[in-house]
Amino acid sequence: MRLERALEDKLHDLRLRDKLLTEGKVTQAQLDEYLNSLKDSADNVEHTED
Repeated sequence: MRLERALEDKLHDLRLRDKLLTEGKVTQAQLDEYLNSLKDSADNVEHTED
């Protein structure tokens, strides 16, 4: 199971995304579905002053 999760994470790695899209290993629809499934962490933001 860990290998399956690692491969899934690799498909959504920002550093590899464009390459995988170009090669057809992941579709834009799959990417959009993944991005829409992420939870919103806006409540965890902490503002700081310069």
